[in-house]
Amino acid sequence: MDGTSYRLDNKSPSVGTAGLKGPVAGDAVLSVAGEAVLSVAGDGVLSVAGEAVLSVAGDGVLSVAGEAVLSVAGEAVLSVAGDGVLSVAGEAVLSVAGDGVLSVAGEAVLSVAGEAVLSVAGDGVLSVAGDGVLSVAGDAVLSVAGEAVLSMAGDGVLSVAGDGVLSVAGDAVLSVAGDGVLSVAGDGVLSVAGDAVLSVAGDGVLSVALNEETGDTRSTQILGQTEVRRQGK
Repeated sequence: MDGTSYRLDNKSPSVGTAGLKGPVAGDAVLSVAGEAVLSVAGDGVLSVAGEAVLSVAGDGVLSVAGEAVLSVAGEAVLSVAGDGVLSVAGEAVLSVAGDGVLSVAGEAVLSVAGEAVLSVAGDGVLSVAGDGVLSVAGDAVLSVAGEAVLSMAGDGVLSVAGDGVLSVAGDAVLSVAGDGVLSVAGDGVLSVAGDAVLSVAGDGVLSVALNEETGDTRSTQILGQTEVRRQGK
């Protein structure tokens, strides 16, 4: 075979194998001179020298060195190392490291490191961290962090926080914080805080407050006939 020796034992190389990669003590080694070494160790290690190592340990661990590891010991663990790690141990974890991390562990989480985080939790929560957060958890909540929050609760509440708040909860209320409040209550009251109030009461009274400082008001009452009254201080 052109002077090439092949050995499969755990002994020292014989004469004529000079220049070959020697066996690992206590292991069984197959070598091709100057090319590669294939070794099967007593503990179940299979290796190609300088390239990869495939090992099956006594606890049921199967590994490809530096690349992927599959281990079954008690429960089951599947992991893929390197740029991305995939592991299953009890629950399940899928992660892709680097600029962005994608992980699934019971819940599901997608994150772009330093940029934003998108997560879907077991309770139905979807969130995007960073500039804004969108979450759905039982109720439906949309929030832009530090600016505005739009939420739709199970009780029918819709609110936009920040400069202005819009909420619908039984009654309907629209408010612009610091400026004015426009509200429509269940009794038919429409109000703009500080300026005017328009109300339709259960007795058929329609009133408009014209000036809060002077107390000047105008009201129209419909009770079979029309009555217009104007009064001031």
